Amino acid sequence: AGHPTETVDEIRARVELRVQRQEILNRAHPPRLWMVVTEGVLRMGVGGAEVMGEQLTYLADLAERPNITIQVLRVRDGAPPAHLPFTLLTVDGQQVVYSESWVGGGSVDKSPEAIATTAAVCDHL
Repeated sequence: AGHPTETVDEIRARVELRVQRQEILNRAHPPRLWMVVTEGVLRMGVGGAEVMGEQLTYLADLAERPNITIQVLRVRDGAPPAHLPFTLLTVDGQQVVYSESWVGGGSVDKSPEAIATTAAVCDHL
């Protein structure tokens, strides 16, 4: 949940923000979510066996919802076409790309080039 230089308070704040963002999935009319994760992430064991068990159970429960798809990229299939987290959002017919950085924060790009490139990456996952 954190970066090596973050304080405990910064990590807590980041986790709380992520928990709050997940509440959108509990709305009466939740958005369509297509989540792509690598097999390695699921096997990483962050937080120990108990925490990972809870996380995997949570993901399995999410996958049961009609509006959520979880796609797992297998290790044996090689490296994915994207190496950093990104989100391709479509809201009211408008698309935007959000990409995260390992140093924190992220960027938003509405350019047709970024959207086309990101859509092409999604097509190859």
